[in-house]
Amino acid sequence: MLVVDRDSENLALAEARLSARGYIVSACRSSLDAVRELERQLFDLVLVSVGMELVDGQELTERIRKATFTCYVPIIMMAGG
Repeated sequence: MLVVDRDSENLALAEARLSARGYIVSACRSSLDAVRELERQLFDLVLVSVGMELVDGQELTERIRKATFTCYVPIIMMAGG
């Protein structure tokens, strides 16, 4: 599972909770890092924060959907309160 969020505290929390439940988690703090990670490795699920810098979560989702090798990967968008 790939988790993408610019907030390091949110990433640490997501990683801890998901790892405790047996998931293998990779974390990225930027959309550009996430794109590079997705080019290296295929994930079963991507959790994306809506509020990213430079490339926001919506644009990242569009990029993932356009790429042949990731177009079917499930994506869950996250938004802070």
